[in-house]
Amino acid sequence: MRGGARWRAGRVIGPPQLAEALDFSGIVLPADAQVLGLDAEKGIDARYRLAFAVDEAGADRLLADSRFGAPLVPVPSAPQEVLPGVPVGQEVAAGGDELARPGRPPVVREVMVDRSDPVRVVVHVWAYTT
Repeated sequence: MRGGARWRAGRVIGPPQLAEALDFSGIVLPADAQVLGLDAEKGIDARYRLAFAVDEAGADRLLADSRFGAPLVPVPSAPQEVLPGVPVGQEVAAGGDELARPGRPPVVREVMVDRSDPVRVVVHVWAYTT
């Protein structure tokens, strides 16, 4: 897992814990998922960027188990800045939804799935409150 301190909103934060990021985003990882990186920005609002490598079936399982309801559509480029060191291929699709969390603000989730390598599919997640 990557991560270092980030400077945002006048304060330095350390690398986020994976469990915290998954809880915030509602992402449910397949058992064989490889974490490629994550970072966070926290202030009045919170934002997490995550990237995972999975197999072809793992990408669909991740989306279903995470209750990601929006269809993914082909896009020419990433909808947001990707994590450093996690390149984006040519066969990408993205979509966004909103995760309701009782007693807490909803989380906007944007997901991009890069199927350029069918053996190693990369899933990028951006999750944030507004």
